[in-house]
Amino acid sequence: MSAGHTTAIVATVLAAVITAGVSLYIHFDSPEIDVSGTVSEKSKTDSDEKKSTASPTINIADIFITPIDTKMATTFFAEISNSGNEAAKDIQVTLDFGESTIKECEVQPISIASPVESEALSIQSYTISELGKDTSIYLNCAINLPYFKKIWVGGGNIQLEKSIDYDAYKELKNGESLSFYEGVLRTIVIFFLSMTAFKIIGFLFD
Repeated sequence: MSAGHTTAIVATVLAAVITAGVSLYIHFDSPEIDVSGTVSEKSKTDSDEKKSTASPTINIADIFITPIDTKMATTFFAEISNSGNEAAKDIQVTLDFGESTIKECEVQPISIASPVESEALSIQSYTISELGKDTSIYLNCAINLPYFKKIWVGGGNIQLEKSIDYDAYKELKNGESLSFYEGVLRTIVIFFLSMTAFKIIGFLFD
């Protein structure tokens, strides 16, 4: 094998290693935004019971709320999904808006949801008769303030309750945006790694 060919192989491998290093840095340093992964989970069974059975897996897959207070009603939206291996039956979804007052709520598909009566003007609950695997239910409410206290999902045949409060939601939203300083730092790191790679490759070919 010629010296030139060996040098080319070394240069290619070195460039690939540096590229992989940059990719891993960006991946592990980036915030992971996943509502369903940050909700609190509480087992209905004893902690020492580790039976592996087919069961639904309920996630609070998405949340949106108008970020500021306006003269118009604030929009609240949530998606509850089932990523498990069987249908979730007779579960309950509770939206507690705390200081906010509910003006109107809608759920889709409406055929599987039955509203639970409540005297509180800030709480809306639904009993979901059956949420099939790999399907979602969507909740949309008009409220008077851009705030909710807590979303809770539980009951029925699910093994883990799921919930998220407003503070956790705000943390997630703030983590989605990369700060200016983090962006500058990553640009500098990538620049110096690239320059180092070019210098080493240039030295090898010189």
